[in-house]
Amino acid sequence: MTEVQNKLEQIEEAKRNALNQSFGSLTYFYETIYLVIKNEHMTQQAAQPGFERKLEAIAYYKSKIENYLDHIGLDGKEWIADIASDYFEDYVHYREASLTIPDEVFYANLKRLSNIDSTCA
Repeated sequence: MTEVQNKLEQIEEAKRNALNQSFGSLTYFYETIYLVIKNEHMTQQAAQPGFERKLEAIAYYKSKIENYLDHIGLDGKEWIADIASDYFEDYVHYREASLTIPDEVFYANLKRLSNIDSTCA
């Protein structure tokens, strides 16, 4: 378990409950952000035709996550940066994270984020 994952376990109950409700679990919250960051990095690295549009979509979801976290009282930029740090730590050490989030849960989380009211996100 990383420092960020330990820190996540220590947040107050109301915020933990909000994350569980919105993402399915704290683990799925962490892994959703981890995969968004990984997709952003891999898209930048590959630079395939049309990659700019994919990066725009990724930026949209990162913004939605950040705003949602800010709305529930967590620093969105900080949490995204911390989880990105975990991803890049794995990347530079050639480690593959053992993620448990099913694809359908990841996509459902993204869809849920895109439906969040703009006053909250």
